[in-house]
Amino acid sequence: MIWDKGTSKRNLRKGLAADAPQSLAMSLVFAAVSAALGAVVSQLSDRGSKAFVDHRHRKPSR
Repeated sequence: MIWDKGTSKRNLRKGLAADAPQSLAMSLVFAAVSAALGAVVSQLSDRGSKAFVDHRHRKPSR
């Protein structure tokens, strides 16, 4: 959503249609940003689940 909004504004400034196709460079930037965001989310999820499991293991059983 954010990407589409940004590219449509950029296209309008250039005098193109808001939904004009993007260049190869823009497609590569989008792929790199998507991959980086996916990696960050994956790492944070992994750390969070490990912390939760460690917390549950330290907690005394009733």
